[in-house]
Amino acid sequence: MARIDQVTRKWIRSKADEVAVESGCRFDLPAADRVRKFFANLLRHSKGDFAGKPFELLDWQWQDLVAPLFGWKRPDGTRRYRQADAWVPKKNGKSTLCAGLVLYGLCCDGEQGAEVYGAAADRTQGQIIYREVERMVSQSPALSAHLTLVSSRSRVVYPRTGSYYEVLSKDSKKTGHGINASLLVVDELHVVDRVLWNTIAYAKAARKQPLSIAISTAGNDVTSFGYERYREDKRILDGEVEPIPHRLILLYQADSNDVWEDPAQWEKANPSLGETITRESFEEDFDEAKKGSAGVQANFKQLRLNLWQDSVNAWLPVEEWDACANPRTDEELDGLPCTGGFDLASKLDLCAWCRAYRLESGKIYLRFRFWCPEEADNRRQRANKALLKPWIISGHITATPGNVTDYDAIEQAIKADHEAAPVEVIAFDPWNATQIVGHLQEEGLYLEEFAQTIKNFNEPMKEAERLILARGIEHDGNPVMRWQMGNVMARTDTNGNSRPDKAKSQDKIDGVVSMLMALAKALQAGDGSSHYDDNDVEMG
Repeated sequence: MARIDQVTRKWIRSKADEVAVESGCRFDLPAADRVRKFFANLLRHSKGDFAGKPFELLDWQWQDLVAPLFGWKRPDGTRRYRQADAWVPKKNGKSTLCAGLVLYGLCCDGEQGAEVYGAAADRTQGQIIYREVERMVSQSPALSAHLTLVSSRSRVVYPRTGSYYEVLSKDSKKTGHGINASLLVVDELHVVDRVLWNTIAYAKAARKQPLSIAISTAGNDVTSFGYERYREDKRILDGEVEPIPHRLILLYQADSNDVWEDPAQWEKANPSLGETITRESFEEDFDEAKKGSAGVQANFKQLRLNLWQDSVNAWLPVEEWDACANPRTDEELDGLPCTGGFDLASKLDLCAWCRAYRLESGKIYLRFRFWCPEEADNRRQRANKALLKPWIISGHITATPGNVTDYDAIEQAIKADHEAAPVEVIAFDPWNATQIVGHLQEEGLYLEEFAQTIKNFNEPMKEAERLILARGIEHDGNPVMRWQMGNVMARTDTNGNSRPDKAKSQDKIDGVVSMLMALAKALQAGDGSSHYDDNDVEMG
């Protein structure tokens, strides 16, 4: 190895560093320390317990990211690193760190006409870092004296050097084509698609020492570009492939999903534990996850332990549903407020109708009806699927003559149930429901369309979880519904919103969908307000 000065020797931590030194790279501590001093002297935190305090870099932020990124230099004096991928769980101060790096790149990186971009999957995500940048500028007399905030364009301008920072996303008017980025900060790489990434990947080619920094939590789509990038980074760290000399990689995560209950793994995955996130709140999150469904636990593993999850997870153990069974008579339910939901699904298979009664105890009681055409069981037998015949014989499914479900029979049953015990409001999936809805409305029933969106389903699904686990729900013990509760898979988006996923569930879940719609209306009736928005992406 070539002669190495003491400072450089101290910062050699990997085989890649050794190779870099052999090629003439060295560590420039004053250059790295300049960034640290910029944070401490000019930046202030804007939220939480740190609000108003100087931005002193945490140990991991300095030792693992900022110092290596800005301290390692090539023989020509430019930075060694051109890329940095930092995989860090939520609540570890990623957004504030990114905001500080944006401001350093805008003001102090020695670039005339600097172009600094905050790239994100969409403009809403991009606004998270921009708002933090805006708050930091407003709290710093030195920065606010030299920088101009253009909030309407999510832009910060530094007139002295003709430099600016702005948000860049797939849905913004300005794309990566034609930009000349000196610094690019990518927020939540796990949701950035390949189209945006390819657009911005070569947006730095004309700069002398361009830098892109991607800071992200693990995602829940293992088919995504973000997962592909994560896997590449992890293989490099594990020594499976040769390191990329110009890429700095940080990965903070638990060892596996199997050790998620080990406090030592919490420490390993969260370098800011005890600083930006308290141990008490972390333990509270863990306790809630441990008592929750598989979906809730998957969220904890993803967001708190930085472990990639499949976006589709089993919803609830069927044993929890069984524990809520408590069949009641018509007399016990007489006069109780009631809401309903029906899912017509397909004329070729099962359809479901659920009524949700609000008991005097505060619990919700659920009753179910199911229909299918007589031919459905033969089709399912040929497809090697669970047979419906035993439930038809027992009366838990009503079979209508022929090879398609008779919607008239469903209509008459709903009408009869309403006449026996009035249903305040009935939610319905608009697919295939025009005729039956029209007829029921003519009979004086009140119906509301329930678009099959993740935003609509999120609250009733989470409330159903809570009530089932707390035994706040009772039901009629219908075995068809029990079977469907075992089938249902939950899809969770990056914001933690959940919905039942018909496409990925093991078999039919029409009863679950009807239950959630009926429960949604029961929740609305309970507080007199609407939590649901019909404008969202349709269920898959």
